Amino acid sequence: MVLLYYFFIYLPQQKKSQANNRPLQHHQATQTEERTIEYEPSSSDLLNGPGAIFNCPSPQFKVDPEEIKKLQKDISQKEKTIIGLNNSYSKLETKSQQELDNLKKQLQIKEAKIKELTEVEASLDQMIKNVKELNEEIEK
Repeated sequence: MVLLYYFFIYLPQQKKSQANNRPLQHHQATQTEERTIEYEPSSSDLLNGPGAIFNCPSPQFKVDPEEIKKLQKDISQKEKTIIGLNNSYSKLETKSQQELDNLKKQLQIKEAKIKELTEVEASLDQMIKNVKELNEEIEK
C-alpha cells in the first residue's frame, strides 16, 4: 500500500513541483544552431531600471530671478483683477436688490390702488342699486 502511494501519488507530485520551480532559460541551443534571445530595454526599464538615476535632470537646475519676478507680478495682477471683479459683482448684486425692492414697493402701491378702486366700484354699485330702488318707490 505504501509503495502504491509512493509511486502513484507522492512521486508524480514531486515531479510537478520540480518542473514548476525550474528557472526560465534565456539561451537555447540545438545541435545545428545556437539561438540567443536578445534583451532590448523598453522605456519603462529606462525609467525604473538600474540606470534610471542617470537619466534624471542634473541637480544644478537654475532658477531665473527675472522669471520669478515676472510670475509674481502676474500673480499680483491676477489677484487685483479677482478683487475688482468681486467688488463689481457685489455692487451689481446690491443694485439688483435695490431695484427688486423698488419694484416690490411699486407693485404694493399698484395693488393698494386696485383694492381701493374695487372698493369704490363696489360702493358705486351699491349707490346705483339704492338709487334704482328709490326711483321705484317714487314711481309707485
